[in-house]
Amino acid sequence: MNIILTCGHKVDSLDRAYPVMTKAFDNRGEKAVSHRVVCGSCEDMYRQQGEIFDTEQDATEWFKRGSW
Repeated sequence: MNIILTCGHKVDSLDRAYPVMTKAFDNRGEKAVSHRVVCGSCEDMYRQQGEIFDTEQDATEWFKRGSW
């Protein structure tokens, strides 16, 4: 069975998928949080770029700050 993740990559099991919260923008250009299920490679990339929130509190604090 193939599973297509939010990142667009395929995995054969949800054991190879990672739920993450990432920085995003809504359609008005305002800060938003995107909930995604991604592969390990994409999870690593998002983490290296500093785009993953580890907790809801981290996301809330990011919203309070002025810029991306």
